[in-house]
Amino acid sequence: MKRHVALYIINILLLVASIIVAITGIIKFPGLFDLLNIDPYKYPLGLFTWLHDWLGLAIVVLTLIHLAMNWAWIKGMTAKLVDWKIVKLVVGAAAIILFLVFLISLIP
Repeated sequence: MKRHVALYIINILLLVASIIVAITGIIKFPGLFDLLNIDPYKYPLGLFTWLHDWLGLAIVVLTLIHLAMNWAWIKGMTAKLVDWKIVKLVVGAAAIILFLVFLISLIP
């Protein structure tokens, strides 16, 4: 299968799975049925939960495949757009701050 066809299929699957996860997430939202005066026992909430959970996992897998297939492009664009001196400075500062927070948390 050609790369562009595989990417197209993965993108479509990601779109469909994301829409279903969004809809089932809204349906599962706590208090939604009470707010809309809907009897929750009329709907298959177990099915919605199953779809939501499994398609959520499918989104993770498809996203990893998508990233792997586009990794060369991501690396190329990152090299063009990112100033690595600033990134190193920010990462270093964040590491120091996290270390200080860790040390402070050890104080009884």
